[in-house]
Amino acid sequence: MTFSTIFETNLETPTNPMKKVLLLSAFALSYLFMAILQPSYHALHSNPTGAPAGRSGGPAEGGATCAAGGCHSPSSNTVVSTLISTNPSLASGYTPGATYSITITVNGSGSKGFQFSPQSSTGATMGTLVAPANLQIQQSKYITHRNASSGNPSTWTFQWIAPPAGSGTVGFYAAGVSGRNVNLYRQALSIPELAATVATVTTQAASMITPNSATSGGNVVSDGGSAVTARGVAYGTSPNPTISGSITSNGTGTGSFVSNLNGLLSGTLYHGRAYATNVIGTAYGAGITFTTPTGSSVNALDPSQPFRCWPVPSSGNLELQWGDPQATPSTIQILSLSGQLVHQISVVDSRSNPSVSINLSSLGLGFGAYQIRLLDDEKLIGQQRIVYSR
Repeated sequence: MTFSTIFETNLETPTNPMKKVLLLSAFALSYLFMAILQPSYHALHSNPTGAPAGRSGGPAEGGATCAAGGCHSPSSNTVVSTLISTNPSLASGYTPGATYSITITVNGSGSKGFQFSPQSSTGATMGTLVAPANLQIQQSKYITHRNASSGNPSTWTFQWIAPPAGSGTVGFYAAGVSGRNVNLYRQALSIPELAATVATVTTQAASMITPNSATSGGNVVSDGGSAVTARGVAYGTSPNPTISGSITSNGTGTGSFVSNLNGLLSGTLYHGRAYATNVIGTAYGAGITFTTPTGSSVNALDPSQPFRCWPVPSSGNLELQWGDPQATPSTIQILSLSGQLVHQISVVDSRSNPSVSINLSSLGLGFGAYQIRLLDDEKLIGQQRIVYSR
């Protein structure tokens, strides 16, 4: 039934003809108005809260972008080189398992949005997308905006975790729009896989060996092309110790590090070697060995004390060493636990020679507990307690 037929029929209605004519006329006009404007209304409000899945221009969607399915009808469709940027750079390729920061930039006037997807040449998802609160992930394959942006330029940043080793080349596909139906921008990148290796690490020889502790360390010379996520020293009583046994944990990345090996048994042969772990695996430095002395132990009254001391029963010496440049003692005292001064020596040039050996046997000290005190003039620098025995 046409609008003119409805209008004429109601003119002949005997009951309140004018009212029905007005009502039906208003209804028909509204219907006609919405029918005419609906396509442009849809285009104006297309996906302000994110693009539908499958609009990045990748092989999984057959190259479809934001212009597909009536989402947008842009007046321009431009391939650009500025849509996708990464940190660190992926110009030479990606490291398997590494995390990268991806930024999408869309220029132009009006509201803006985007969709991005990492895919293989067959459209399979490559790696893992991690979205901040202002973005959303669809089907684990696509990332897009939650709300359109009006900034010029508009940028969105998210994380991508590269796939494991052996995954091959990854394609980055992105599409962005500005002004909804004004400009469409596209970019595709091909990111090859880098051949990462295990890290290269060396082992520091053991020093400051006491009956129950020692100091070692290492140097991560190269990360093998993948970030070192753990490093330290593996140690034990068998050759070639691994990270499945006793280890120290000494940070991440390349460079040198110091490891304190504690809880050792006195009079025991130990093996140690530095380790460094990246996404490829764990590398080890050359092995070292050392033997803890027997018969004596050292207990610190305060772990923050700026010096270490330990007896060496085989020589009858008490070794003291300070590494803090502020700890420059002029006097070393040995006292009984009751506070009685047993022996006192003066220290010469304690900055350039930060250690001293005291022959306990020559002092005629009996076995027992003693307190070692370091003083700068009359100021107490620190104190430790030892138990001297055989």
